Amino acid sequence: MMGVWRNHIGGSVVYDGTIFLLHVHVIAGSSPEAEELRRFRDRLRTDPNLVASYIDSKKAILASGITDSVDYCTRKGEFVQQALL
Repeated sequence: MMGVWRNHIGGSVVYDGTIFLLHVHVIAGSSPEAEELRRFRDRLRTDPNLVASYIDSKKAILASGITDSVDYCTRKGEFVQQALL
């Protein structure tokens, strides 16, 4: 099960003149959660329909009025869990 509480760092990177904000979660590479996240990443890389659904899901979460980052992660995690079934 994906965890919501983990260490994270924020920052930004400039690419081609555009500033992109970063919110990076730090977890042990050997943890079960890391393996789950890798499986989800791999599914996204091979399934354009899943990518579109994931983007739509994240937009819907924000459109519903969610502003708390923990609530957002929880709702996003529900999508990820369904995608990994």
